[in-house]
Amino acid sequence: MSVKERTMLPAIILLLAYNFCCTHAYTFLPDQMDGTDLLLELLKRMDAKDKEINELRGSIKTAMTQIDTQDLTIDELRKKVFEHEHAISVMEQNQKRQDANVNKLNKVVKYMQVENVQLRKLYSKCGRKIQTLHLLIKNGIKKTKTSPTLSQEETANYIKDDKNAINDKVEIRSNKFESSITATHDGGIAIGKTHKGRDVNSQADVKRHAGTDLVAFFATLTNHATNLSVGQNLKFDNIITNVGSAYNQHVGAFHAPVSGVYVFMSTLMSYDGQSGHFQLVRNGNIVCFMFVAGSSGVFSDTSGSSYVLYLNKGDVITIQNMQSGKGVLGTRFSFFSGFLLKEIEQDPSIVG
Repeated sequence: MSVKERTMLPAIILLLAYNFCCTHAYTFLPDQMDGTDLLLELLKRMDAKDKEINELRGSIKTAMTQIDTQDLTIDELRKKVFEHEHAISVMEQNQKRQDANVNKLNKVVKYMQVENVQLRKLYSKCGRKIQTLHLLIKNGIKKTKTSPTLSQEETANYIKDDKNAINDKVEIRSNKFESSITATHDGGIAIGKTHKGRDVNSQADVKRHAGTDLVAFFATLTNHATNLSVGQNLKFDNIITNVGSAYNQHVGAFHAPVSGVYVFMSTLMSYDGQSGHFQLVRNGNIVCFMFVAGSSGVFSDTSGSSYVLYLNKGDVITIQNMQSGKGVLGTRFSFFSGFLLKEIEQDPSIVG
């Protein structure tokens, strides 16, 4: 209720009371009353009406007081409602932030679960490698005690005084079997047996080489190769990558550290207007030929080739010149690369 309505309410009630008094007619008996009695009667009635008016005024004041009290209560309720709405808004914002944090935590938990699985697998692999290494060392110590005869393994095209030899090998020979312990520069250790010139790998050796070796190399030719003799190796002397130390730049030969499928690639650049014939050789046997020739007498040309070969452990791959006096351009225009695609203990193409 507005202030104006509250101010007009007492006047309206008095007006209603006046109308009520005026509209109700009282029966007078003038024949039975004189003027004094009539005046007294009127005064009594006016006193009664005044009393009723005062009672109405009291009721109005009481009603106004109740209205004011209710207005205060309504204002308090509005304040409480506003406070509750504000609290709800704050709670909703906090809930959104908590939901975002929960989503982040869920992502972190999923990532940690994946990482935990990977770490478990890696831990299992490391455990197996450690067990295999202990077994290899134990077997090597036993065999060293039983057979003290030691010799340095010789491989085709290796130079005896090569300071950068790929593998340091110690072989232990017996009557029928020849055992060897190989300690490579990259930390690899392998124990094998040969019988009549063929590999008979022990169970520990098979586990050691079950896809765990990484072999890859990439080398370029720094200086021009000129006046090459027939059968001379191209020595790609600038080593860029040599994981596993399988390529020997001093002799220009790749020695397979494990048996498996290998991929090789080569690019040779001819002299201006000159041609050259080259061959890919495995253990002294020709695998394929390469031909490169310049054009118009003043232009060089390149020849790119790729090869996929199964190699036994210890096989040697070289690129050799076929014509006397020929050569190729260096300055990194000619290069040779290769890598182990898949380690396999036996050639899958051999049936039976």
